[in-house]
Amino acid sequence: MLHRVALRVFGALPRWAKSRIVRTLYPTFTGGAVTCLTNPEGRVLLVTHSYSRGWGLPGGLMNRREDPATTASRELREELGVDVGLTGPAIAIKTPGRSHINILFRGELDDAAASTVAGRSPEITGAGFFALDDLPDLAEFTDLFLAALGLEPPR
Repeated sequence: MLHRVALRVFGALPRWAKSRIVRTLYPTFTGGAVTCLTNPEGRVLLVTHSYSRGWGLPGGLMNRREDPATTASRELREELGVDVGLTGPAIAIKTPGRSHINILFRGELDDAAASTVAGRSPEITGAGFFALDDLPDLAEFTDLFLAALGLEPPR
């Protein structure tokens, strides 16, 4: 409960304050791992985080000396309770206007695994699969991540 409250307070802070907190904890440059999971129908798994607005891809910050694929797998287990093999090459994306790099991964869930996906951490307040032509309001940078993975919504 306290963890969820702390995340909401963090989410309400202005960008400069969040940046200062992250810089204090991760002093030079931060890195994260983000995973785009799809189900057999090609729908994309998006989540809502307690500390931001809109729907985004699951992921999180890398620990020092942690391999990005390990981070991606750890975050999927912690946040959603799924173990999935990562597919395709990893793609590095520098987050515009920030000293942060996200490593993007892809993964595919079969029907059985997709049916078990649910928020399992205080960070996740919602999870669902969406067709690319029917995406909800997206969190910051999610459109950039989807485009980098070749998953742009039809226009």
